[in-house]
Amino acid sequence: MQGSLTLKGGYPVRYEREIMLASGLPYIYITMRVFYPRTPDQGYDRDQSVRLQRAWDNAWQAVTPCEISPALYGTSESPLRVWKHNFCDHISTFSLDYERFSKNVQLDNVNNQITHAWVAVSDGIRGLLLAQNANFASSVAFCPLRTRKLGKGLRVRFNPFGSYWGKQYRYATADTGLGNLLAVASSASGHIKPYAPSYNGRLQEFSLLIAPYRGDAPPEAIRNDAEAFAYPYLVLNDKEFLAAPSHRSWDGKGLGEIP
Repeated sequence: MQGSLTLKGGYPVRYEREIMLASGLPYIYITMRVFYPRTPDQGYDRDQSVRLQRAWDNAWQAVTPCEISPALYGTSESPLRVWKHNFCDHISTFSLDYERFSKNVQLDNVNNQITHAWVAVSDGIRGLLLAQNANFASSVAFCPLRTRKLGKGLRVRFNPFGSYWGKQYRYATADTGLGNLLAVASSASGHIKPYAPSYNGRLQEFSLLIAPYRGDAPPEAIRNDAEAFAYPYLVLNDKEFLAAPSHRSWDGKGLGEIP
């Protein structure tokens, strides 16, 4: 499927999306190819641009190439729980119950970023797992999450290979607000600026495995399939010689310049 949308100023974003179902497998496979337009540099910090040796368009605040809003609903009695596959084959979990111990009622960007093969969210009854595929693109922060308050509960959004930006966390140690002021006003505050401008004028390709499941933790069979999807093989054999697959090279594909 091919489509497009238009940004402010008349700049078109073009995309190609392939959705595949494989017989006998309870998964959805999505492959995306997105062409982001090159918009003029504007609103950037002059001093920072000198240090970075480049300018940017600060109008880019967030990028959602394949945002997913599953029908999961967390409550104070049964909060949403994040499961993720970390490096060294470690699996960790935490609950999205920040409201219980802080003023963070909803999170613009959940701090779940360091992820290896897959990330999943469950409401205790059902869950959804997303895995990346290194044949196309891979990242240690491939799937940002965002939570939104709905009634007395919480919903979650997945943003694979996208970029969220918004309010910073509110910490219990906050008192006068001076710390927040210094963090935002200092010359080192670039780390809290949006990453979205880096997508400007780029070509992005990625592939996902989407696996719905029942229960809290993702079943072992789904976890194994997700990890195999993330790193499917080491070598290719075309009957003449062995060659490394494309994701073992350093050609820069995944977020490259548009030809």
